[in-house]
Amino acid sequence: NMNRLGIGSDFPKITLTDIENKTITIPIDKYKVLYIAFYQGGMVTQMHLQLEGYRKLSVLFERLGASIVAASVDSL
Repeated sequence: NMNRLGIGSDFPKITLTDIENKTITIPIDKYKVLYIAFYQGGMVTQMHLQLEGYRKLSVLFERLGASIVAASVDSL
């Protein structure tokens, strides 16, 4: 039985290790909005294209107090 988040629910804490072997805990309190994308290995090409699009919009994300976290179980 899977527990789903409802409107107004607090996001549960998730701890990940980034590509520099640093630990990050989500949610990251300093951001008002956090977009989290999880990718599987077969989607590496799509992931790079999508992240490049986000990079081009990074100034807009910063103005909104938002950040993006992309995660994959595969090494890139």
